[in-house]
Order: sequence, then C-alpha cells, then structure tokens
Amino acid sequence: MKTSKGIVLFCAVLIILISSACREIKMVLSPEMTEEATVADLVYTPSNHGSDISPTMNMNGDLGVAFTSIDILERYAVVFQCQHEKFIVQSDQTKAKELWTRLKKDQKVTVRYRERYEETFDDEKLVERRLKKYDFIDAN
Repeated sequence: MKTSKGIVLFCAVLIILISSACREIKMVLSPEMTEEATVADLVYTPSNHGSDISPTMNMNGDLGVAFTSIDILERYAVVFQCQHEKFIVQSDQTKAKELWTRLKKDQKVTVRYRERYEETFDDEKLVERRLKKYDFIDAN
C-alpha cells in the first residue's frame, strides 16, 4: 500500500516538473504612463540611535549582559492620492528626499510611472500576466 502511494506521489511531482519546465517567466515594463494626483502627505523620520543593556541567562543558568545598539537612518516619503488608490514613494535615498523638498501637501501634480508585469509563457504562448508593482519615475 505504501509503495503505490509513493509511486503516485512520485508521478505527480514528475508531471508538475515536466509541465513547468516548458514555462518561462519574464518581467516586462509598460510604456511610460501619466496620471493626475494630489500630494496627500509628506513624511519625514529623522535619523536616530538607540542602545540598551539587558541581563541574559543561558540554558545552564549562567547570567550575562547583552548590549544592543541600533542606528535608524533618516527616511523621506511622499504619499500620492491618484484616481485608483494611494501610493507611496519612500526611501532614505535621493529621489524621495528631492520630492519631499520640492512638493507641498495638497499640491496637484502629474505622476509619471511604469507598470511592472510578470508574464508567464508556456511554449511561447502567454498564459498569465500579473501586475507586480509600479515603478515611479517623477511628479511635476
């Protein structure tokens, strides 16, 4: 009885592997798109540093001390309200900081972006296309 179940399971896995071997997945970008939006919020979190000392105990009952230190980088974010939904451009890098500095809350802008799709092909035939994310370009 166990052997026949094992054979059935092996065959099922083999069929799945063979059928998926013919599939190819590609990431595809749409042409550049634009949409009217409003700056819903501008968020800034300053950098911070924190540390802590706490007692510890191992499995043998021995006591010790743990030193914890954390550095939090400053972060900038801009929240846009578009026709369909809100989306956030955030980072501790230059783009979000530049937008945060340039834009004002409730400002009307034109957002430029691309849609990033994951497309699955089976023997060169498109069988599935899923929107994975929006690649923000700029807001003017």
